[in-house]
Amino acid sequence: MLKAKELTRTVRRRRIVDAISFELPEGSTATVLGPSGSGKTTLLRMIMGLDLPDAGELHLGERCLARTGLHVPPETRDISLVFQEFTLFPNLDVADNLAFGLKRPHAEQRHVDDLLELLEIAHLKHRRIDRLSGGEQQRVALARALAVKPRVLLMDEPFSNIDNMLRERLYGRLRARLAEYGMTTLIATHDHKEAFFFSDLIMVMKDGALIDHNPPQLIYERPANAWVAAFFGDANAVEGGLLATLWPTGDWQPGTRYLVRPEAFDTGDPDAADFVAARVDNVVYYGAHQDLAVSLAGGATLKVRAPGPRRITAGERVGIRLHPALDPHPLPDPA
Repeated sequence: MLKAKELTRTVRRRRIVDAISFELPEGSTATVLGPSGSGKTTLLRMIMGLDLPDAGELHLGERCLARTGLHVPPETRDISLVFQEFTLFPNLDVADNLAFGLKRPHAEQRHVDDLLELLEIAHLKHRRIDRLSGGEQQRVALARALAVKPRVLLMDEPFSNIDNMLRERLYGRLRARLAEYGMTTLIATHDHKEAFFFSDLIMVMKDGALIDHNPPQLIYERPANAWVAAFFGDANAVEGGLLATLWPTGDWQPGTRYLVRPEAFDTGDPDAADFVAARVDNVVYYGAHQDLAVSLAGGATLKVRAPGPRRITAGERVGIRLHPALDPHPLPDPA
C-alpha cells in the first residue's frame, strides 16, 4: 500500500501541497485531477523523492520513504515517474532507451518487444529519439517506465501528446497490463474521461488541498461540493423548493440545493401529465446527444441532455421530467 499522511510542501511561503493524506491499495490505479497550479505534479515529485516534504509522512508497504529527518533517495524507492517533459536520451534509438535501466537487457528483449507492440511503436525500434514526434516520444517514455516493472508507477499527463483515436486504443491495453503487473499506479491528468476509465480512486486537488477522493461513480454522482460537481461536467444546482413544486413526489428540502446532472432529465411531450413544459433557449448538437438550455414558466433555467436522433430546435416547447431513478444529492456550498 502507498500511504501518505499530511504530506505538505511550501515554496516561497505558498502551500503547494497542503497536508494531503490518502491510501492506495497494492495494485490499484488512481488519478489525481485538478486545475493548473493545484499541486498535482508536486505531489508526484514528492512521492518519487524529487521534492522533499516540509511535513508529513510517506510509506510504501512497511517502509517509510519520507518523514522529518528521513528521505529515501529516488533510485531506491522502486518507483518510476513518467514526466510531462520526457527524460529520454535523444542520441540513442528507441531500443537502447528502453534497455537503459534493465538489469538484463538481452534476456528481457522479448519483454521490451512486447511493450513496443503494446504501445504501437515497434516499427520505431531502431529510430533515434530526436527523430520522433512528441506523441511517439511520449509512448517511448511510457514503455521505458513499464519495462523496469516498478512497484509504483507515477504518470504526469501521460497521453497529452497522443491523438484521440490512438489514445482510445491504448487505454484498454494499458489498463490490462497494469493489472497483469500488479502495479500500483497514480496518474496526474486533467482529462475526466481518462480518469473515469483508469481509476479505482479519483483524487481531486484545488489550491494544494485534496478536496475530494472517492471511486469514480461517487465523485460524479455525490461530489464533495458544488465546485467538484462542476469540475466533472455540466451540473444544475436546483433549490429544493423549486423541485418540490415541479416534482412533488421527490423528497426535496426547501432551502437546500441539489445536484441534478443534465442527463438526469427525460424529454417528451410538454402537454403530458408527467412532464413539465419548458421553452428551449439554446441547443448544442453533439451527434449522440444534444445539450439544451431551457426556461421554465417561473423563469428558472436548467441544463438538459437529450438523445441525438430527434432534433430539437431553439424556440420550441419541450416537456422535461426527472428520471424516476434519480437519487438527489444535496450540494453543501455555492458553485
